[in-house]
Amino acid sequence: MLEPTGYSPKTAAIIAEFNPFHTGHALLLQKCRETGADCILIALSGNYVQRGEPAVFDRYLRTEAALRCGADVVIELPLPYALSTAERFAYGAVCLFQQLGLGSGDYLVFGSEAGNLKSLQNAALASEQAEQSALFKNLLEKGMSFASARQQAVETLFPKSGEILRSPNNALGVEYLRQLSKLQCPMEAVAIQRQGADHHSGKPKDGFASGTMLRQMLRESRWDEAACFFPEEAAKVFQKGVSQTALPERGERAVLCRLRCLERDVLSHLPDCSEGIENRLWKASRQACTFQELCDMIKSKRYSMARVRRLVYSAFLQVDGELCQEPVPYCHLLGFTQRGESLLSRWKRQAKIPVSPSLKKLQELGGSCEKFAWTEAGADDLYSLFQPVPRPCGAAYTAPVVRAP
Repeated sequence: MLEPTGYSPKTAAIIAEFNPFHTGHALLLQKCRETGADCILIALSGNYVQRGEPAVFDRYLRTEAALRCGADVVIELPLPYALSTAERFAYGAVCLFQQLGLGSGDYLVFGSEAGNLKSLQNAALASEQAEQSALFKNLLEKGMSFASARQQAVETLFPKSGEILRSPNNALGVEYLRQLSKLQCPMEAVAIQRQGADHHSGKPKDGFASGTMLRQMLRESRWDEAACFFPEEAAKVFQKGVSQTALPERGERAVLCRLRCLERDVLSHLPDCSEGIENRLWKASRQACTFQELCDMIKSKRYSMARVRRLVYSAFLQVDGELCQEPVPYCHLLGFTQRGESLLSRWKRQAKIPVSPSLKKLQELGGSCEKFAWTEAGADDLYSLFQPVPRPCGAAYTAPVVRAP
């Protein structure tokens, strides 16, 4: 279909992991369509997720599920941002959207427990002010982690916002709002009320199950029980790949092996590695005999378990901390529908970064593109060690883009 010259389809963009894609995510895509957007764009974490572990299904299975359930284009959130703090996770995605030319007239849509944009905007402002407070600095000096210190400072200084930030999706939504402001990105934020089970709930509610519950079912090979909590089209996709479900425990010894082989000075270059945590990591890697024991030995009042898990996986995957500080250098296209082709046409005119489904071609561009793509491909090679049947190296360079009706 030919489009008028200069035509720019309105885009509703979502930052997601879809680990795995379930009925709650399908509802979010449906709400996106109700914004009046022409295209729904997903910035998807690749084979590793922010909580510090491999995704239960690989990025292409999750891409296909999303496309068959309402998404139009799926692109990859590069590993250095996907396996990072909420702040850098949000920065990477918003920066990616901005580099692609999204702005005024486009939407950044996210689910939250509050579902009230004004309350989330107030919480974003409260977070900014709390970080400048003497109370926050005092809590850090007492050894509290950054996230815990900020949370306590907000709860003390701005009680209503503190209540908002206790919920995980609210907290992540606040980071999206802060990055829209910091990067001066004019996309319009849209907060959607989260439905059903809580983020970490082990029980379904109103026909919705949490990602935590579904991942546990898949780890226990309870596919028949889990299937009813996926949209029909997503269930068909995941059933094809359920035999290749990735489980963290399968690669546990590989993680321990890699860390035992690393030199101490290498650890200091990892993302979010400061205040001597690299010394705790180095020492623990030579004493721990299980992944959990390793994390328990590193964790402290200042270092949360989530931060420790991300640090361990960053060491395993050899993620250079400097990459997290750089702007997104490219857009790795994972899949699209026929309707999504109009958005790809828009990017040819407006994108400030190269867009390609080929990680190999992106790597050949050199510079930051080469560093990011090399890191991504190496991490992909190791991802298969968490699956029942490992595959040879290099699959990231040959994987075809997903095309859906």
